[in-house]
Amino acid sequence: MEVAPLHIQPLFKKAVALDRQGDVYTAVKIYKKLIKLAPNWYPPYQYLSSIYKYHNDWKAAFHYGQRAIENGANKEDMWRNFAIAATALKKWQVARSAWNKVGFQLKEVTKAPEFDMGMIPIRLRYDNFQEIIWAKQIDPARAIIESIPDPVSDRNYGDMLLIDFKITGYRIIKGKKVPVYDELELIKRSYHRTFLVFLYDSQQNETNLLDRLCWNEDLGFDNWSHLNELQLNKKLTRLPEYYNEDLDFDIEGEDIRIAVAAEKMADVEKVMQAWAAISLKEYEIWGL
Repeated sequence: MEVAPLHIQPLFKKAVALDRQGDVYTAVKIYKKLIKLAPNWYPPYQYLSSIYKYHNDWKAAFHYGQRAIENGANKEDMWRNFAIAATALKKWQVARSAWNKVGFQLKEVTKAPEFDMGMIPIRLRYDNFQEIIWAKQIDPARAIIESIPDPVSDRNYGDMLLIDFKITGYRIIKGKKVPVYDELELIKRSYHRTFLVFLYDSQQNETNLLDRLCWNEDLGFDNWSHLNELQLNKKLTRLPEYYNEDLDFDIEGEDIRIAVAAEKMADVEKVMQAWAAISLKEYEIWGL
């Protein structure tokens, strides 16, 4: 049942209010008290599961999510949160069953699944800034970074991320809205390092050439010539829209900054020497 028993309604309302105000510590204590008072009523379990999810306490998120479902919770958000917690704990069979409850058709698995679900934009948050990167989604809750993030983010090309399901904004790509999702946690680091390459007095075709050369050698490539730092704004009344990547910059004749992701400097040098031999232009490499 969803309606709180009469004798605990005031206490439940107080917990929800404190939760929304940011007093999570007190809210958690009250939710746990409510569980003792009404052990078969699922909302406190559901709220606790959500709180622990956003604190990356996956065992607690899984436990309370499971209890909520056992007591009748059947909302899509609950199943998704439960599936994310199961994914974080590598409980693949449980995660598959939970995702299928909300419309996915994932086949039975005994180990970590890896699908090709396309490219999605993900928001990284660090200090007081946010960065929108691209990643290849390999299941509903995991993605592998395909962009090269700012090193300040402590993320890199090839890292595997746990991602949330809630839309936090939109990338505007050729006039169309593409949903942006938040990173929840780093699952696995890649072995790639980030190198900054300056292409002196280069043109667009020479930048495209370097992109192809990096692709052939399985190195990450990103044009950092027009990076924008986005200030976090917690007072937005609607979901933000990010336009900067959809702009058409004229870079003819400029010095261009390219980020290259590789395991070692020698891999970058090899590609850059090939690029210089074809383009007859100069370059400089910085390790970050």
